[in-house]
Amino acid sequence: MKNAGKHADTLKGLLKKVPKELRNAQRPQMELSEAVVRASLLFDATDGQCETAIETLRGEYADFNELRVATELEVQDLVGIEYPKIDERTTILRSTLHGIFESENSFKIDRLKELKRAEIREFLHDLTGITPFVEAYVMMMTFDGTAFPVDEATVAWLVDEEVLEGETSIEDAQTFLESHVRADDCYPFFLFVRENAIGAKRRKR
Repeated sequence: MKNAGKHADTLKGLLKKVPKELRNAQRPQMELSEAVVRASLLFDATDGQCETAIETLRGEYADFNELRVATELEVQDLVGIEYPKIDERTTILRSTLHGIFESENSFKIDRLKELKRAEIREFLHDLTGITPFVEAYVMMMTFDGTAFPVDEATVAWLVDEEVLEGETSIEDAQTFLESHVRADDCYPFFLFVRENAIGAKRRKR
């Protein structure tokens, strides 16, 4: 990214603005299937929209693993066709769950946890249909890895804050953030950025 040093300094300044309550937030430890489902519903959507959808799916399926064999239309009908990017989300959700099961024959992570973090990240990255946001969210929430989920709202807000150049891709933004945000700061900063990015997106409507 152009002017990386300048933007790194701007990023440092923004990191100092993360409030204490977010710095002290405990990162949840999620099972693999739940992390995939949540991530698939969370990008470019509000936390409230995601939680409502999660509760709806919990009421229909005893285990999120079952979503692997549900059709995309079934999931869309449950979540609601008015949900942002619903077609894209259900494709990501189902293909990612299916890819994990095809590789591991289950959603247990015993074998994966024996791998190095870089190898786990590579495994996730190579799954058919997965996106950078879902990959990073799963890495952070299930494998305690240094990762930063980035969506379009994140990029737009960080461009406004002059942390990123205009036209920065999601992939490049993610690489930049993961290179400059300390492991312990990733989750609090993720919460901070989401809170501000979604708020900014609403105000622009």
